[in-house]
Amino acid sequence: MNKLCYSPIALALAVTSLPSLADTFTCQDQVLTPIYQLQGDGERSPLVPAGQYQSNESYFVQGVVTKKVTGLYQGFFIQDAQGDNNPQTSDGIFVYTGSKLNVDVKPGMQVCLLAPVKEHYQQTQLVAHPDQIELGAMTQPLAPTPVVIETDETLAQAMERYEGMWVKLTKQSQLTVTRNFGFDYSSYRNNMVLSHQAPLLKPTQIYIAGSEQAQALANANSSNQLYIDTDQKPANGVIPYFPDFDPEQGYIRVGDGLVNLEGVIGFSYNNYRLLPTNSVTSADFIHYQDRTVAPEIVTDSNLKVASFNV
Repeated sequence: MNKLCYSPIALALAVTSLPSLADTFTCQDQVLTPIYQLQGDGERSPLVPAGQYQSNESYFVQGVVTKKVTGLYQGFFIQDAQGDNNPQTSDGIFVYTGSKLNVDVKPGMQVCLLAPVKEHYQQTQLVAHPDQIELGAMTQPLAPTPVVIETDETLAQAMERYEGMWVKLTKQSQLTVTRNFGFDYSSYRNNMVLSHQAPLLKPTQIYIAGSEQAQALANANSSNQLYIDTDQKPANGVIPYFPDFDPEQGYIRVGDGLVNLEGVIGFSYNNYRLLPTNSVTSADFIHYQDRTVAPEIVTDSNLKVASFNV
């Protein structure tokens, strides 16, 4: 029987001469591509050729971590520390790592990576590789960008400009609750939906079903929704970003305005989603049509209301 003989010295040299690629990767002296150039000012990244879902090249990209996610999305969001002061281009982007690559990042940490750009179900993202990520030091905290919806654009068009960014809802954002916190059958999780300026009306409430007007309103409604979601599926009756939620004092009504909520903008299940990075209080829900202490009694009417169970 033949025996294979190994030199202990050779084995030691082999082990010590093969450091981890992740330890040697660096962006130093590399040409960095700003995030806003990856995003561009359209619905797709200009670096992803038409008819393709991924760029032909990989790019060195640097940014500051704004949120790490492991549930609804798997990876982390980064944002350019400077930006280009162009409201038509997003300064943030999602970095996909998958469930097997656990990158120890924290909000405020500077990260650099070499990755291709991918359009994943209409969300522009970077696809990270374990041996091509460099973790840097903690930086000065970024400030969230206030959300502004222009008069000549839909809410969906505005969210495309903010995709991947860390944003903040203000009174000027004019976002109101159009669907209260509850179960969403498209993503099988509890969440809430906001719309711009006013709650959405069901098309058949005011138009004949199947009519051109009903279809036009349905299309307009689909472009006027922002889901307020969470990374992990929340338990029933629990709103992670609203710990004061209570049916008596900390309630939410359809038509309420929401301010001071901060989060990153992602896209999944055919809708834009804001994943909160902070908590809000009952004071951040503006009750434009609050509950009355008692029902208003109309004295000059003969209308009577009856109900029964079937």
